[in-house]
Amino acid sequence: MLFNSITFVLFFAVVLVTYWLIAKTEKSKIFSLFIASLIFYGYWSVNLLMLMVSCITVNYFLAILIHAKKFKYLTLFAILVNIALLCYFKYTNFFIDILNDLSTKSLPHYKIILPIGISFYTFQCLGYILDVSKNDIEPEKNYIYFTTFVIFFPHLVAGPIQRSKHLLPQFRQIHSVDNQKVVTALNLIALGYLKKIVIADSLSPYVNDVFSNYLDFGSGEILLASIYFSAQIYCDFSGYSDIARGCSRLLGFELMENFKLPYLSKNITEFWQRWHISLSTWFKDYLFIPLGGNRNSKWRNAFNYFLVFTISGIWHGANYTFLIWGSIHGLLLIIDKNIQHFFTIKLPGFLTAIFTFFSVNMLWIYFRAPNLSTANYMVSQIILHPSLPKYQRLPLIYFFLLVIIEFIFYNNKINQLNRYLKLSIYSAIVLIIVNYLTTSNEQQFIYFDF
Repeated sequence: MLFNSITFVLFFAVVLVTYWLIAKTEKSKIFSLFIASLIFYGYWSVNLLMLMVSCITVNYFLAILIHAKKFKYLTLFAILVNIALLCYFKYTNFFIDILNDLSTKSLPHYKIILPIGISFYTFQCLGYILDVSKNDIEPEKNYIYFTTFVIFFPHLVAGPIQRSKHLLPQFRQIHSVDNQKVVTALNLIALGYLKKIVIADSLSPYVNDVFSNYLDFGSGEILLASIYFSAQIYCDFSGYSDIARGCSRLLGFELMENFKLPYLSKNITEFWQRWHISLSTWFKDYLFIPLGGNRNSKWRNAFNYFLVFTISGIWHGANYTFLIWGSIHGLLLIIDKNIQHFFTIKLPGFLTAIFTFFSVNMLWIYFRAPNLSTANYMVSQIILHPSLPKYQRLPLIYFFLLVIIEFIFYNNKINQLNRYLKLSIYSAIVLIIVNYLTTSNEQQFIYFDF
């Protein structure tokens, strides 16, 4: 069930009515969310729903046993169970490709369907297990509450990845919403829909055309397509996060912020403090810090950064392109962390922001390209044979629109406008969203593939 569908709009309307008007107690409210989340995910596949519930059930009992210290090495076993599940569905055929590349054999691929959202719910379970093992939290004894924490439908498929310390206690709180929460929630939902269906989906055809037929285009068109993809993936993914946060807020829950205007970052370190924050902080807390964080030697710190970002790349997809994307980000971060030792002159902020965006933009090519040879060709064309695009299929109005709506909504400026102007803006937004939902084809969110 896609957020950008009439089906979801109707589904969420029923959930809201049930949650606030029909369910009278807090337990019945949580149970209604439990059922709604099962329906939301089961809408795609009942079999994949059963897989996810099985994974959750195993982690539920493992956490209780870990807290009781019943068995030695149980935490390690729980970690391996979650990683093994993720590796089987996501990386089996990738491992076969690696073996085939390293030998003269030609092993066949297995027909494995990648469960939607498996990277997100396994990481959420992993974080929960690690929090319990460190005694940061006590295991949740109520199975319904724990399951709802993992499968809470607004964030289930593409995050933000929620920490047990942040979200789990909210299932035992008395929830309420006031006018201010409703307004900010609707602002987030409107912003998310505008990003996804107006900007991201409009940029998609040009991006797909160039990346699918890259040999037919010059370096100017390839560069333009990469810039469009930078805008597309941001609007697509942050749009999902905005809708997820807005829907959750209407239900009385708060999800963590996942994006903070990342393309305004002045260096790569700042970029990863603003982009996919729930994942970058997850890797920081559960992998980088346990490896020693910044407490080791300069070379060990550099190795830790490189390892974490390489794993982050692989987390995104089973392809050499993601391996390159993550590892180069790791190298750039290492350079950024140490650059102050080599240069004493500070460049103006807008120049470093432009350089950072260009670096991120070029690496998005590896993220988007179907294979390594395609990505290498496109990058080499841009760098070695620079040219201006011969034509521009999409107007720059999309970028101006992105800047305007980000400024108005991110800084909450819309609530400071004259009420008639505000009403006009909201009316226009509703008409735009309804028009796209009823006349456009539903396009899947990019991060559903991860």
